Amino acid sequence: MLQSDSVVIPSAATVYAQVVTSSFFRRCNTFEPLCLPNGKCIVQPEDTAKCSGAAAVHDLQLGQVTMDMFTALTQPVPVFRYRTDLVCLLYTDYMRLLW
Repeated sequence: MLQSDSVVIPSAATVYAQVVTSSFFRRCNTFEPLCLPNGKCIVQPEDTAKCSGAAAVHDLQLGQVTMDMFTALTQPVPVFRYRTDLVCLLYTDYMRLLW
């Protein structure tokens, strides 16, 4: 029987990917000038402002923002299935090989 203070760990999960466009997400990959209350602004150097960076390394998840902050270009697509029973089995086999 599940208790009120239980910690529940799923035994399986599916990771989905979806192509979207979003000016909000795009802004998360760049630095905006920061103006302080005293009127001075902090602006990044021009050479770093030209660098687009790698947007793929930012862990921004669609479930963390409202739907009006992005436009979906595709439907969600399952890209990875995780099962803890397989991970444990593989880890156990790996440990057996070490010993």
